[in-house]
Amino acid sequence: MAQKKLLTIAAILIFGMVLFGCAGIPPAEVLEPSERTATVYFMMGSPGVTLTGGGLTFGAQFSLWNGDTFLSNIGGKEYLVLNFLAGNQYFMASGDNWYISQAELAPGKTYFYEITMLPGYNRPNALLHIMDPDDPEIDDLLKKCKEISPKGSTSESYIQLAGRKLNEAINGSENIDFVPASKGR
Repeated sequence: MAQKKLLTIAAILIFGMVLFGCAGIPPAEVLEPSERTATVYFMMGSPGVTLTGGGLTFGAQFSLWNGDTFLSNIGGKEYLVLNFLAGNQYFMASGDNWYISQAELAPGKTYFYEITMLPGYNRPNALLHIMDPDDPEIDDLLKKCKEISPKGSTSESYIQLAGRKLNEAINGSENIDFVPASKGR
């Protein structure tokens, strides 16, 4: 009798997670390097502590996107290295805001983004900043951060929201930064 009750509770929990999207959609598959790809580093050197409307926030993480494709979550003192097809790509970081960067990637080049955390209302805001390829801070960031593999998950509703934010940026109603191919090394 106790086993039946336990199985019923487990079934209800699993059904609830599926129904409400708690299981989540995992990050996109990682591309292998080739003569048609560019490498992009996403680095968050801060420890993940900032002010929000509710006080101090510790251990903040941001979601990274390529258009409406979820790439990974990233937190303080972490970096992520991914390969993308050369050409025009839209990278986004979401926190309390959506920060969007249009990058013109050249094959065989490497690009470095620093994710900076700014105060936000409910959650910290994300700033996705392309670094100059000769900036000596790049090596310092890589030394003080830990490399991660794509991690976390997202929901279908966040994928739809990312698509809307990207369309708003492309149509000019959201701010968007442009990164020329020359910003790679």
